[in-house]
Amino acid sequence: NLGMVYKIRGDLKAAEEMYKKALAIFTSIGNKMMIEKVKPLLDQLRDNK
Repeated sequence: NLGMVYKIRGDLKAAEEMYKKALAIFTSIGNKMMIEKVKPLLDQLRDNK
């Protein structure tokens, strides 16, 4: 996931954008498993701000 790459590199703004894009894509195709994987990553990133 590109969000993880950006997070590791310290670019939290880009990481958040990638997580949001991933969440939107998974939501649009109805992939509940991936939605449940991305949501906590996005929440964790927001909590660390």
